[in-house]
Amino acid sequence: MKIKTKKTLTEANLNIILSKSNTSLFTNSGLQISHMYERVVFGGKFPVVELKETQIIPESFYIPTNQLFRLSNPQVYYIEFRSNDSTNIKLQYQLRQVRYSTYKMGHFYISVNDLYLENGSRCINHNNTIIQNENLTNFFEYS
Repeated sequence: MKIKTKKTLTEANLNIILSKSNTSLFTNSGLQISHMYERVVFGGKFPVVELKETQIIPESFYIPTNQLFRLSNPQVYYIEFRSNDSTNIKLQYQLRQVRYSTYKMGHFYISVNDLYLENGSRCINHNNTIIQNENLTNFFEYS
């Protein structure tokens, strides 16, 4: 079975719209993580959802102990958060520009691969090819 890569994952695979939406987003366990989102960004390994601070639910996330160094290190590109549930999905707060994508400083990013709608359907359709939640430890290439 062939696993799709970023080159074959296109907007046709998405079950969400590309631009600003009032759609709430959830983890696989049903934890609501946002009330809405700004856009879908294609870049890096998977498409990501871009969110403003006012669109996320802060109680749904925490900063892992091993990532606290990012709060005081001026060289890091992002601050890493994880969801407060068993899925442990990664949310990134962008601190600096990157070359490989149009990520905006001061915005949050999360892999579409990790997101679900309120009805339980995935935000991305892999056409019966399931990409397991890898917690995408290498999802964002800069640290």
